[in-house]
Amino acid sequence: MPTAIVRTQALPLAALTPLVLLAACAGGRAPGSSGPAPTESTLRIGSSGRIEMRTEVSVGERSFGVPADGVWEVLPEVFEHLDVPVTIQDRAALQTGNAGYLARRVEGKRLSTYLDCGISLSGVLADVYDVTLQLLVQLRPTGASDTDVVVTIDGLAEPRSTSGTPVHCTSKKVLEERFTELVAEALLARIPRA
Repeated sequence: MPTAIVRTQALPLAALTPLVLLAACAGGRAPGSSGPAPTESTLRIGSSGRIEMRTEVSVGERSFGVPADGVWEVLPEVFEHLDVPVTIQDRAALQTGNAGYLARRVEGKRLSTYLDCGISLSGVLADVYDVTLQLLVQLRPTGASDTDVVVTIDGLAEPRSTSGTPVHCTSKKVLEERFTELVAEALLARIPRA
């Protein structure tokens, strides 16, 4: 579970409000899943205090009774279907995806479908801020004909036209599930019909 450690020195209430919003937007990891190490950052509020945040990316995992090579072959069409450009493709490590790109929509849907970045007077931040989305997939062979597909999601939202503090986004667990659903559909489509 993500944690946020707030250390202040007599900060006024108005200065604490953005800190509470940031702490509420920290990402999480699915229980029992292994994934990337949490990131830590420190945000200074004027000269009177700071907030230290520890955030974790979201990880979803699903097992398939298919060799890793077979799963690897369908991943490009899944990324294409979602409109996510692939910038990492390491066949030896069985890892592919995008480590961070400016996203507007995924599969034609608003980013708020998949991410919770908070809300402001401008609206839902996932839709009104610039969101850098990370979507990485790691295949883990668990046998000669079994593969775990591990989907890692992370997001960072920043104001488009004004200066402001970046906000870490929390996955709604929809994109991880949708990705593995599309993998299952692509694998099923490759089964020869009798």
